[in-house]
Amino acid sequence: MLGRGGSRGQFQGRSLLGALAGDEDGARRAVLSRTVWDRPRYSRRDEQYKFIYDTRTGEEELYDLASDPGERTNLASRDPLRAAWARESLHHWIVYSHWQRSIGFCQARSFRSAKTARA
Repeated sequence: MLGRGGSRGQFQGRSLLGALAGDEDGARRAVLSRTVWDRPRYSRRDEQYKFIYDTRTGEEELYDLASDPGERTNLASRDPLRAAWARESLHHWIVYSHWQRSIGFCQARSFRSAKTARA
């Protein structure tokens, strides 16, 4: 990182350096995140909006970061169409990321099995 080496591990996602440097294409993309709890909270943030989904409670939050940078007014019930779009976008990412992990896990497992069988 920052020219001082890095990790040999693989990570899912894209670099945020373009967005930080003001690259328009990088700034238009959404940032997706999750907590590490057993029942995580997921978040989708783009240039203007932030959507949060709590898997423990089913609660959804939507904030307009341009007009409410302190995230004090939850717009999920006031703007149901935008909330539905953000929800579907986030759920698509959740399903896709779980699918990628299951494929990676299966590949790693079959590699170990083949290695053990040869020994």
